[in-house]
Amino acid sequence: MTAHAFLPREGWHWAAVPAVAQAAPLLLIPVLVPVLALRYGVEKGQMPGIFAAGGMAALAASKMAALAIVKWGDKRVALWATVLLCVSFGLLSWGRGHAELFMVLFMAATYVRLVCASSYSAGSPSDTQRGRFMTLQSAMLHLASCAALAVPSLVLGDPVLSGASLDKLLIVAASLAATLPLTMQREKKTTFSSP
Repeated sequence: MTAHAFLPREGWHWAAVPAVAQAAPLLLIPVLVPVLALRYGVEKGQMPGIFAAGGMAALAASKMAALAIVKWGDKRVALWATVLLCVSFGLLSWGRGHAELFMVLFMAATYVRLVCASSYSAGSPSDTQRGRFMTLQSAMLHLASCAALAVPSLVLGDPVLSGASLDKLLIVAASLAATLPLTMQREKKTTFSSP
């Protein structure tokens, strides 16, 4: 079966958007504990509180994102969230602020981007294609997750985390993050038709 027989070309574009949204944050998630220790001197006993703060920020941001999308649209909100995500990368690179501030910004921006990406792609498939579309979207999310989780070991190289290697990883993450607003520039269709 060809790719076009499985789903029309434009269907692949919309199915990939949530995976694009998740790729950049997933580069950092596997190394957050050593990164926070390196940049902010966070001790092991402080980690649960910091991660709890990030989780609460993600939950609140997800709910607010839905309201913001209704008012300003998913493309604009995704752009703002991407800027916020890159700001969190900057704070981490320079070691500015506090670990809690970084985690709140990072998690909030991550989940707002995901909500925007899901909103952008949700209305695209027709009823007859929704099953194939959701299967493809889920597969792309898993593939992007696997790839993103493997990248830190390739970029960081040395098992001992250093500031220079972290900065390389943050540059890659920021570059990937910037692709979401660009990916979402295509005009959204209510449905797409079979070829």
